[in-house]
Formats: sequence, structure tokens, C-alpha cells
Amino acid sequence: MGKKNPVGQAVAALAASKHAISKANADKWAKRYQKFVKDLTKAVASGSPAPANTPSMGSSFAFNKKSVQKILKETAAVGMRIYPGINDDKCLTTILVAFDADGNNITYTEMPAAAKSKTKKPVKTTDGDDTDDGLLDEAQSNPPYPAPTLP
Repeated sequence: MGKKNPVGQAVAALAASKHAISKANADKWAKRYQKFVKDLTKAVASGSPAPANTPSMGSSFAFNKKSVQKILKETAAVGMRIYPGINDDKCLTTILVAFDADGNNITYTEMPAAAKSKTKKPVKTTDGDDTDDGLLDEAQSNPPYPAPTLP
């Protein structure tokens, strides 16, 4: 019987991940991170200990290729931004969003008809809601395989 490959299993799990999140959660998580940064800045300035809202911090974040390509495939996309956030599990995460030539983030209140027609069924977000906010993805934090250490 073959030996199980934990790295291979983790890569397969990442490839199958649906990282999509709602715009509402992306906004909430980004604001939660911004509040943490303010609280941390005050604590450092006053010599106080780290604030109570300090998130659990991982060593790396991962996105599958399909999710990244989906974001960059948007017709108007000229690039991608990575926003830090703190999710509902109080863990540091990152949020990917495409942006257009005017610098506007590409999100939707409702998916355009062209995008809807390509989707056979609604994409479920990691928070359980149907995604209707366009191209937002949350990272897989601390993938279950070791990320290479940086020099």
C-alpha cells in the first residue's frame, strides 16, 4: 500500500478550495484589521502590552491558481490588490480584489449577466453566503504543508 503524501493532499485541498467571500465580509474584515493597527500603534506608543484584539497570525497565506486567474480574467482588471484583514475566527488573513485602470476595486452589488451565464450554479462563499460581490477571495492561512522559510 502506498504511503500518503501530506503535501500532495494539502495541495489537492488548496486546489479544490473556493476562497470566495462576500464584499460585506471583506469590508468588515478589513475594518477589523484597521482597528487593530490603530490599537497596536497606541499600545506601542504608550508602552502598553499588545491589544486584546490581536489576531492569531500565521506564517503564510495561499491561494489556488484558479482563484487568482478568475480575478485577473475580469475584462477591466489591470491588477490585483491584497488587503490584510481579520476574519471572524480572529485570524489574520488576506483578501484579493482586482482593480481597473482608474484604480477602482472591481466588486459588484450584483454579478453582471455575462458572469452569471458562465456559472452553472451559485458559488458558495467561505462564510456560507452566495457570492454576489464579484471577484473577492480570502486566503488559506497556514497551509497544512510547510512554506519555505525566507533567508
